[in-house]
Amino acid sequence: MRTTLTLDDDVAMALHERARRTGRSFKDVVNEVVRQGLGPMSPRPHVNPPTHDLGQLLVTSQQADAAGMDPEIIRFLRVTEYQENASA
Repeated sequence: MRTTLTLDDDVAMALHERARRTGRSFKDVVNEVVRQGLGPMSPRPHVNPPTHDLGQLLVTSQQADAAGMDPEIIRFLRVTEYQENASA
């Protein structure tokens, strides 16, 4: 889930420092610290959602970039193109 948080400067700096020191992403460090703060939790259930083949891409990442589309869409298209090329 994506959300927006407003962190105090000292907290943000400590989280960024831990991420840098451990070589992990900021997101991973924040999730770890929040889980620790919540205390013992039951393990997260393994989810295996169904997948569906949506067919060939209608837009390439280059076309999406040229059209000024959302960077997350462009990133998705690049990953998809890479996976298609790797499996070919």
